[in-house]
Amino acid sequence: MRISPLLIVTFFSLYACENEISEIGKRFEDNTRFVEVKRFEIEESSTIRLDSFPTSVGQGVVNDTVMVIGKTEDQTTGTMTSSAYFEVLPSSIPSVDFSESYVYDSLTLVVRSARTIAGDTTAMQLFHLYRLKEIPYFNEQWPYFNNVDSVPLGDHVGSMQMFPQKDHLLNTYFKLDDEWGREIYSLFARREDMLTDVWTFLDFFKGLAIVPDEDNSVLFSVNSRFELRCYYHLSSQGDVPQYIALGNKSNTGIAFFSFSRHKHEPAPDLKDATERSPLPFVIHNYGVIQGLNGYMMKLEVPYIQEYSRYRTIVKAQIAIKPRLENFENIPEPTRLYIYECDELGTPQRVLSEGYSDPTTLMGNERFIFDITDFYKNRVQKNPDARPINLLIGLPGFVISGIDQVRFIGGNVNTSFERMIVREIPELYIHYIQFK
Repeated sequence: MRISPLLIVTFFSLYACENEISEIGKRFEDNTRFVEVKRFEIEESSTIRLDSFPTSVGQGVVNDTVMVIGKTEDQTTGTMTSSAYFEVLPSSIPSVDFSESYVYDSLTLVVRSARTIAGDTTAMQLFHLYRLKEIPYFNEQWPYFNNVDSVPLGDHVGSMQMFPQKDHLLNTYFKLDDEWGREIYSLFARREDMLTDVWTFLDFFKGLAIVPDEDNSVLFSVNSRFELRCYYHLSSQGDVPQYIALGNKSNTGIAFFSFSRHKHEPAPDLKDATERSPLPFVIHNYGVIQGLNGYMMKLEVPYIQEYSRYRTIVKAQIAIKPRLENFENIPEPTRLYIYECDELGTPQRVLSEGYSDPTTLMGNERFIFDITDFYKNRVQKNPDARPINLLIGLPGFVISGIDQVRFIGGNVNTSFERMIVREIPELYIHYIQFK
């Protein structure tokens, strides 16, 4: 069988062309996509101050093992004073025959696990204990205690000093007025019926409040389980005193009211910042995030549309840069959360958690938040290009209250961590573009 030379030449020509086309296609595929990064300043950045957040203990909305007491002054944000208000209820009735020669010894309130969280720790701190004049008002139609309004204080029943340079004070205590102590002791000695009726006892006792002295300079975190101890002993013997315990929850484990009251006097720069009236970044060229006084940053993130079908978003990030100079004893956060909110600043849900970027050089630290899925979804389903509203604050969670009112709970109630943002936040959009 003879093969035509022309056929052989044609075959190899076609083979060579196919190989060349394949190589050209491969090179084309390798070079048709490239990542482009666009940076946008979020010019509509501002500071807000939450008008409400939960501070109650034991209601499943905040850390129910920590309360904050004390006072300190922040040169940037102002003065913060935190007081603790709580009920005191019998936990049990001792099986002691008080008809014998038992006598009253003392009445103390034990405060556990006090830790310094912020402030000037060079001076002794003084706290005052008050008996409440009335039970805090609770509106069943709007079931929240409003701790902005002053809770009436009754008699001053004791004081306590704490030295803040000890990092961890296991147990400190108030020594209470003995006249009142004898009254409490006599209730148990007579085995009054109110000791087994929580509501009757609550109506009689009202509650207690720990209030910092005006000259204090430190905020403390303390264990939220306070214990009132009424000590007694046998008069005829030199034995060790025993005590009757009362706590800020009933023997059913239910806390009727235990909450912190945070009173903030803002610095002049921040006095106009509210939840509904944001303070624009450009006025003072900084923004503030801080717990206890409720400062957060609100961002109106620009709407950047995928204006070409040959272009698609693969990553969207927000970056904020903190101011590094901190000459006060105020901790800085290592984590922040970003929350979706509406135009009025009402939180809707947690979007992302941001960490300090470990790849940045010293002096150029940033917190990075990945909002890719959220941003792409909003761009694709937001044809009218409305601004995207976000909040940045300490770690927490969104709580839906009565009538769909939403609050942010979490570290905003237990931490005084502060971040001062020194530059306008930025939006970074990473694209893959096809040529």
